[in-house]
Amino acid sequence: EDVVPELTLAELKNIKLADLQIAFNRYVSGSIATTQGYKMQFGELDSLKIEGSIKLMEAQGIKTAYLTDADNVTHYDIPLSTIKAVQLEMLAAYGAAHAKKQELRTQVEVATDKTALSAIIINF
Repeated sequence: EDVVPELTLAELKNIKLADLQIAFNRYVSGSIATTQGYKMQFGELDSLKIEGSIKLMEAQGIKTAYLTDADNVTHYDIPLSTIKAVQLEMLAAYGAAHAKKQELRTQVEVATDKTALSAIIINF
């Protein structure tokens, strides 16, 4: 009979950290509802796209533009101030998720035994 060796604490931590990264990536590839009423994706690339639009609008003196939401619905004639507010909410949502990921990462890294490690719940 083959005996499967028990995983070490270090191996279990590596598995937990990989699970954490997967959960984080899944979460930030989703969407949030903004207070302006738009459901927006909020990953890094999504915020960069809006940042580019804002810079272009400001450089060209454009006061309104469109937003394409997480359901791929395009909303037209959105004021620049609203687009900026939407982007700030997107950035805040991503920042909060990243902070939580880092907090959980620290908990995993400082866990001193398997019981403490298994007590760490990964949820976003």
